[in-house]
Amino acid sequence: MLRKAAVPAALVTIAGCCFGLASGADAHAARHRHHSSAHARHVRRMLLRELKRHPRVILHRSFARKADSVNLRLPLTVRLNPQLGGGTEAASDDVLTLDLGTDAFTDPAGNLASAVQVVLHGKFGMLGRFDIDTSGTGELGALRLDAGQVNMTADPFPIVEPASACTDGGPLLQSGPATIVTAPPLPASDKRGGMLNWFTGDFSMRLYTQFDLNSQRRATCDDPFFWTDRITSTTNSVIPIDMVGRSHISPTLTSDGHLRLFTLTFDNVVTAQNALPAILHTCTQATTTLATDPAPTDACDGVSGDEAQIPMTVQVTHLTGEVLVGDA
Repeated sequence: MLRKAAVPAALVTIAGCCFGLASGADAHAARHRHHSSAHARHVRRMLLRELKRHPRVILHRSFARKADSVNLRLPLTVRLNPQLGGGTEAASDDVLTLDLGTDAFTDPAGNLASAVQVVLHGKFGMLGRFDIDTSGTGELGALRLDAGQVNMTADPFPIVEPASACTDGGPLLQSGPATIVTAPPLPASDKRGGMLNWFTGDFSMRLYTQFDLNSQRRATCDDPFFWTDRITSTTNSVIPIDMVGRSHISPTLTSDGHLRLFTLTFDNVVTAQNALPAILHTCTQATTTLATDPAPTDACDGVSGDEAQIPMTVQVTHLTGEVLVGDA
């Protein structure tokens, strides 16, 4: 019968020492990671506190270096219409152009309304990504921006005009007020987001949105408007909004208590804006609800000819906004 070889006591002692050293090293590394994580959280809090006290510090290279070292992600809100105090909102100067073309439209009978001006209100979110290396852009001071949640509305706009103008100047089919929301992530080629250069002021952003709306329809110029059913984001296509413009450092505390870092200006006359292809979905069949009453909540079913899909291009005409720290 084979006998197990005896293990010298010295080897047992050495193994025990080595095991103890390894365990101690692992514990030390874990403590170091914990302290490093805690230190990073502390530095991020200090950076945000410093930013709120002295907003222009964001222009300093030392701030950018510290923010990069702790992977700072800075939540921002672009508010289109500043608050004037007392809950009053500034009048909107924010306009999209939807070019629907002039093709003939069957029901109601007329022609598409060509290039229509759509007035916007509301806000959208962004995330400043100091944790992303932008050195490959070749621009000093470049900051990557993730697009956040969109919470905007659009005023009514004409969709179908009569062959001969109505005496009241109105269309045959027009949108009601539209809610503009964030489109879900695309399976491929999702290019939402943008870039800010702190030193040059260059700013770009692309949003992917969807329009939720009821339309208002009348058969002839002499008829009253009736509501259609509603197009919702679940039955809608993506509508991109592309912005290229300028930022201007303008730190202040707003009338409703938010810290403003800078303002934005986009103007198609000053800087040509991209006109991106999209499809406008609208219900076309009138319900029995007059347009003077609240709009129905039922959605188009997309069958029986009750929904139109209109190819168009989307372009920013003019847009201004104030960029606030946090979720405003």
